[in-house]
Amino acid sequence: LLLLFCSAPHPPLFPLLRLCLSCWMSFEMVYGTSDKASIQTLSNSDMHGSGLYFTDDPEFEEKHEGKTGVARTSFNVLCLVVGAGILNLPAALELSGWFGVIPLFMFAFFAAYTAILISKCMRPPDGPGLRTYAEIGYKAFGKWGQVLSDIMVHSNLVGAGISYLILCGQNLSFLLQNFPLTSGNYSLWDLSAAGGMSITAILLWFHVFFETMHEISIVSFFNLMVAVILTVVVIAEIFANPITGAVETKFFTNFLNVGGAMSSMAYAYGAHAALPTVHDAMKDKNKFPLMIIVSYCIIIIFYVPLSIIGYNAYGCDTLSPIYDNLCSSIEANCNWIESFGKYSSIFLVTVHVFLAYMLNINPTEIAIEKLLKVETRKEPFIWRVINRSIIVIFTLVLAEVIPSFQDFIGLVGSISTTFTIFVMPPLFYMKIYHGKIGIVSYIAAGVTILIGVYVGLFGTYHAVQSIICLFGDYSFCEPSGCS
Repeated sequence: LLLLFCSAPHPPLFPLLRLCLSCWMSFEMVYGTSDKASIQTLSNSDMHGSGLYFTDDPEFEEKHEGKTGVARTSFNVLCLVVGAGILNLPAALELSGWFGVIPLFMFAFFAAYTAILISKCMRPPDGPGLRTYAEIGYKAFGKWGQVLSDIMVHSNLVGAGISYLILCGQNLSFLLQNFPLTSGNYSLWDLSAAGGMSITAILLWFHVFFETMHEISIVSFFNLMVAVILTVVVIAEIFANPITGAVETKFFTNFLNVGGAMSSMAYAYGAHAALPTVHDAMKDKNKFPLMIIVSYCIIIIFYVPLSIIGYNAYGCDTLSPIYDNLCSSIEANCNWIESFGKYSSIFLVTVHVFLAYMLNINPTEIAIEKLLKVETRKEPFIWRVINRSIIVIFTLVLAEVIPSFQDFIGLVGSISTTFTIFVMPPLFYMKIYHGKIGIVSYIAAGVTILIGVYVGLFGTYHAVQSIICLFGDYSFCEPSGCS
């Protein structure tokens, strides 16, 4: 119903946000209706263009005639953005305090703004249209811009894959040790989280026999459905079993923790590497700004209630992922239906991150195979299996060394996601449109870059510090957030 409402001509949804973005962008938004079309996913994005710096110099092609309407494209963006990052948002508020609600809203605004900048960069004032993030980087800064784009995009994809592997291993350990029965929990196998990661990696290894991941592209839709179910389950459980006694919360912690929290929020909004494909698939590309605004308004509807309700319920004891707070003592707090709801939600999340790992890793695997010219070698299948096996082992080693879902998301969000969302789009935009935009556009782009740099620096420092503290109790290792 929301999508149908938003696709109507002149939708009145969130007029204030739309007005702010119109002033910020300094251009006229275009309105229109939706159309039917096919779904494009992240896997499709990287099959036909990402990773160009691993190949020959890019040849800029004219845009294809897209077929996707506004409503369907908006749904595709929701499928790409709303995912496992939502599990860490209540813990991000625990890290920053209630002050974190401000950047949670603000990042939706800036993510929409930079997404629109990407669409403008894909239609440069001179030369043919562009189709991928790497081509935008090449157009702006030549080979180095292309290299930077690919490094950030692929590090983001691999980093997300590793975070999925960590979460999948932890969930598998929980599922095998806490099968809900009417008489209580039953342990099927006393498996550690590290053991769960190893078993998950062994199962994931079999994806090396698939050349591409088109076979499981439906995972993007499944991703969104899991987020919806999890949001409902978490909020319902919080209201069904409220915490007794006082819950400690804070308004503001410190600038370092806020930076760390903001990097986790940036991770939750990150899908900009795939947006060029979404733009390329649209039938009327002039409607892309409206579609992006509507999409991020709907994303706020997912993120804000879960974050606020979760932090308000658990305060300084908020965990990541948030469902770890639910039914912490089954016998004391939850009946069988509630515990089974939590178990089922974790099972769905586990299936999602298992499939999402393959989708995230596959574009990087293909890019490396292009670099190695696997298809021109003798026995390309053997080379492909060896390459992908090494990548699976590499991700497993990092997951075992840094087994914290929250800290790894913070690291990925601060290093790569922050740059692909807040730094590179305005930087590329100013370079491509140099001399053709006004002072307001330069100021807006510059402010966005400064915010991205702040989140990147403080977020990286906080994430690295937290990871170091996993290996020992050093003097700077203190409880985060409510300390």
